[in-house]
Amino acid sequence: MVKKMIGNLNMQSKSTQSYIKFIKKDNVYQKINSKHVYVENSDGQKINGIATVNSSLIDGNKTTSHQVQWYHFTYDVQKHQVIQITPVSVN
Repeated sequence: MVKKMIGNLNMQSKSTQSYIKFIKKDNVYQKINSKHVYVENSDGQKINGIATVNSSLIDGNKTTSHQVQWYHFTYDVQKHQVIQITPVSVN
């Protein structure tokens, strides 16, 4: 779950481990405010698209940051599951 929230980072780096400890700390969580899915194409077997997630990082009762993340995904229709998801940079 944490890896999906912070993207495709080196999970062994000190900065990533520090962020994971911060996220796991009591009363710290990420609240999803809204999400949208846009379908790019489908061949009947797989659906490719873009998902946007607008979230807030909550520390105790205080919102510390807002974030909008974009993800490119592939959904397998027969398996009923996402088989690939990658964070997208919009910079």
